[in-house]
Amino acid sequence: GELIRYKDRSKVSLGASSDFDKANDIARTMVMSGFGEKTGFVKMTENHYNMSEEYKKNVEADMKKFMEESENRVKETLTKYENAWEAIAKELLKEKTLGKEKLKDLFTKHPPNE
Repeated sequence: GELIRYKDRSKVSLGASSDFDKANDIARTMVMSGFGEKTGFVKMTENHYNMSEEYKKNVEADMKKFMEESENRVKETLTKYENAWEAIAKELLKEKTLGKEKLKDLFTKHPPNE
């Protein structure tokens, strides 16, 4: 949400930065497990010393693609439900926790942006 709100990576908090690190790790695992477009359906070990420079570049390209596609999906979702997540954030400041019914109610009162 911070990136959507501020539109500036320099204002992203350490918590969000940690999320980026985790997402990067997941992208690397997916690519190394054979889910990369350029790297193909070949499972590789994490031993980078045995990889050719070309393969390393392909791993990085596939990771970048996963990260960019994921970022775009997240931005679309956060933008679509911006009113709801702002209402949820305000409610959490008051209540600290929200149950399933309260969340349903907030999403009903704050429908997705078209």
